Amino acid sequence: MSRKDRKGKSSNTSSIGSISDRRIYFFIFAFCFLLYGNTIKNGFSLDDEYVSRNHDQVKKGVKGIPEIFSTYYTAGSNTTHLYGYRPITKATYAIEYSIFGENPHVSHFINIIIYALIGVLIFRMLKKWLNNFNIALPVLITLLFLAHPIHTEVVASIKNRDVLLTFLGTFIMIYFSLRYIELNKYTDLLLSIFFSTLAFLSKPETAPAAAIIPFIVYYFTNASVKKGIGVAVLLTGLGILVHLVISVNLPSLGRPENTMEFHDNPLYFIKDWPIRLGVAFNSLYYYLRMLIVHYPLLYFYGYNTVPIETIFNVVPVLSLSIHLGIAAFAFLNLKKKSIPSFGIIWYLVYVSIIANILIPAAGIVAERFIFGASFGFCMVLAFYLLKISKVRFESASKIFSGNPLFFLLSGIILLLFTGQTISRNNDWKDQLTLFRHDIQYLDNSVKAHETLGASLMKESNFAESQEERARIIAEAIEHYKRTLEIYPNFAMGNNNLGTFYANLYNDCEKAIPLFIKAIEVDSAFGEAMINLGLCYTRQSKIDDAISMLERGVKIERGKFMISYTTLMALYFEKGNSEKAIRLFEEVVKYFPNSEVPYREMGNQYMAKKDTVEATKYFALSLKIKADPELSDFISNYFYRKGDTLRGKEYRIQKNRQ
Repeated sequence: MSRKDRKGKSSNTSSIGSISDRRIYFFIFAFCFLLYGNTIKNGFSLDDEYVSRNHDQVKKGVKGIPEIFSTYYTAGSNTTHLYGYRPITKATYAIEYSIFGENPHVSHFINIIIYALIGVLIFRMLKKWLNNFNIALPVLITLLFLAHPIHTEVVASIKNRDVLLTFLGTFIMIYFSLRYIELNKYTDLLLSIFFSTLAFLSKPETAPAAAIIPFIVYYFTNASVKKGIGVAVLLTGLGILVHLVISVNLPSLGRPENTMEFHDNPLYFIKDWPIRLGVAFNSLYYYLRMLIVHYPLLYFYGYNTVPIETIFNVVPVLSLSIHLGIAAFAFLNLKKKSIPSFGIIWYLVYVSIIANILIPAAGIVAERFIFGASFGFCMVLAFYLLKISKVRFESASKIFSGNPLFFLLSGIILLLFTGQTISRNNDWKDQLTLFRHDIQYLDNSVKAHETLGASLMKESNFAESQEERARIIAEAIEHYKRTLEIYPNFAMGNNNLGTFYANLYNDCEKAIPLFIKAIEVDSAFGEAMINLGLCYTRQSKIDDAISMLERGVKIERGKFMISYTTLMALYFEKGNSEKAIRLFEEVVKYFPNSEVPYREMGNQYMAKKDTVEATKYFALSLKIKADPELSDFISNYFYRKGDTLRGKEYRIQKNRQ
């Protein structure tokens, strides 16, 4: 319905009275703490170690901010994966650490505050945009957005603060952009550019917000749409420029394709357009379903939860039809400037970048990806709730009007949203709780079984008894087996399961075929080569062991100490001491603070009955790490040699230890 025709039919309404903005702001904050207050007791959870938990850069506090701005997002964490450039977000963790230390409860509290600020800003913007409507509409849209359970992954996860900061920044950007378009004040344009940059540096998702500006101008103002398009182009262009500057100055910030696995998103490897379109419209179906049904909520989807099929299958065709239908509705109602058509346009603009059409998304779909698009959905939902309830809301009024049907329908939906949100927050208590809860719905997900298996292996280290530890390890192995049932060519899954058999059960017979499979799948998988070489060593297959370890060390140079020390021992066994010495000289460069290479060389010379050389290396190891038994051995050696001075020196050293 256009702004020119908003009389509507009369209905039985009841007035609650005029509500001041300040009371609404207070209610929004209270409502956000009602929704997410129970997350404050939660600890660290999924992927928090990438950006905040035990993070080298973050633990430097404010002093670490220059380093944060000069490195990629996950730098400083124990991962080789690169996740773009989001320094503003990580800087907030560093500032937080300077004040409160590493405290997940504070981090959760801050997330709620940011979410509440988003709620206040949404209401302020909606009140301005919908100034010809009853205040019931902006209030209802705001509450539906805040309560929607799809947002739990963003608010309840410390790591996903980047999504919150980006959405907050983009709304502020929109606010100042509209002020500039309407009032022509260049200070507003500069502020718009400033907050656009802050949002971009929190997470590069400002493109949809910039693209939506001309539509906001058209629907809700009397300003020039051409000017709105100009601002959108300017902001988008600046975003591209910032990205180029970052790429040139920090070339390592890109995300190499080889950091993505097939199970993250097969589209990184599949170039067939019928399949790409099939996955794209399957993704759009999942997003729409999440917004409408939103049960069960899951921390990861990926392969093979979201089907990999062509566009000609039933669900992709249905999804394509639905999206073409709502797009047609939106543009057919463009001239009428109806609220539902704007909400649909907002939704379509936002989902366009996460639909897996041009750029594959890690995990195929994710609840956090739909955060921005859900605002458009809530606009449409609120409009039709008021419409179905026959509430007269298409006239400007600060009197909150409604009727029993409106309060019943909206109350039920908000109650269901709130209940599911509060309940879902408990699943985010910690990583293992989340994984164990969601696995019942993710039996076909390779990643879900792998992450649960890895988490269980960590948990086994804290078992109170050997029986409990054995039970946890057995549970972890079953999940790794399931990953290979779903996706036999999962290289890391084969390697990890082989490692468990080899190291936990000393069963190289089961482990070796798994390592071989991992190498067949990934010919550059150095870690699997090293593990295979270690198994061959246990089986006394010396030549095979040397061949695998040499290949693995060449690829994983400087990473695994045991690969070097084992290979050194094998060289000695084959009588090739020159190679062993060259390898020793290499390993001490990579591990200068480790005594292990020196001790290994000493042990090998002892085996050759060359006590002189053995003592030399043992003495060097003592300079790095004290060892009473070794000091005693060297002391006795010098006493036997008649060198009482040096013998006494090492005896004193032993007594001090």
